[in-house]
Amino acid sequence: MFTSWHAGRRIQAVLNKFHIMGYLALAWVLGSSLGLVLEWLGRLMAGH
Repeated sequence: MFTSWHAGRRIQAVLNKFHIMGYLALAWVLGSSLGLVLEWLGRLMAGH
């Protein structure tokens, strides 16, 4: 018998497996956007 509880448990298991990769992806996105902001600030400073 497949219930929503079973589906929830399965989704939870998948999320537990992938949340590490999710955190890494989030950290990479934040890091790259921070790098872009710093590069932009550097160009702004150099321009003046």
